[in-house]
Amino acid sequence: MGAGGPLAGPAVLGAQASALSEGAAVISTGVGMAEPPYTAWQIAGLAVCSVLLSLCGIMMYDLVRSMWSWEQPSTIGSGLMNTIGRWVGL
Repeated sequence: MGAGGPLAGPAVLGAQASALSEGAAVISTGVGMAEPPYTAWQIAGLAVCSVLLSLCGIMMYDLVRSMWSWEQPSTIGSGLMNTIGRWVGL
């Protein structure tokens, strides 16, 4: 089958190969290079973000629960909210 056969891929859009060879920068993918290991600061930052996201999730759950059943407070979320309120001086 020719280049336009049913098994041919889609037509190339954008810059053609001849345009790339005329001075456009080509970035090497670095095949075969090993990734550098994660540093302790990166892991600590990820742990802090995970803790903060967990606290935000608990507070969001408490907010939704308090909107649904405003007659009685939630024990988990209310305790957390009271603790955070004391930390920030509320």
